Amino acid sequence: MSGGASASRIAEVIEFVGLAGRERDAVCVYSHGMRQRLGIAQSLLPNPKLVIFDEPTDGLDPAGVIAMRKLIHRLRDELGLTVFLSTHLLNEVEQLCNRLAIIHEGRLLFQGEVRELLAAETPTVELVVDSAELAFRVLAGAGFDASLNGGEQVLLVRARGEQLAAMNEALVRAGVSVSRLAPRQRRLEDAYFELTSGRKQRQEAEPR
Repeated sequence: MSGGASASRIAEVIEFVGLAGRERDAVCVYSHGMRQRLGIAQSLLPNPKLVIFDEPTDGLDPAGVIAMRKLIHRLRDELGLTVFLSTHLLNEVEQLCNRLAIIHEGRLLFQGEVRELLAAETPTVELVVDSAELAFRVLAGAGFDASLNGGEQVLLVRARGEQLAAMNEALVRAGVSVSRLAPRQRRLEDAYFELTSGRKQRQEAEPR
């Protein structure tokens, strides 16, 4: 479709995307994942520096999703391509991208490295205890920013590593049994909703 591709170049990209041996098959018998890879092969024919993918894992089964992620990483690592990924699947962004932009209601809320966004806030620690209500009162009284996680005996506390020993000591002294105390990995989903909810709150507070 691009025109001007040599037979050797066609064979090269077919091999790269994993369709060697199936190039003579009718596309109608291809699985959805194979069709996705065929589309990528077409985009590679003219030796681009930049490729744009719109929801490349959409409709794929778990094995197909993993295979697509590996292929996209190869495009970056082996071919040196810049891959522009357009998606609403935040897990895919976290798995694939090193930089991202978050656009909400037509406004750019963040642009930068994924790790920069995930490290922007104070780390959260997950606590599993025998009495969540008592633990909450103890930690709040000690100045910790704690929140209860529904009806479970779990608390989420904003705290850094050097504060964990003091937190545990305060709970034990109050008679709270702690069965788990571990850092909780901040997810891109958490950061996204913090950004977009903050934007909504600012809009509601602005005078009309």
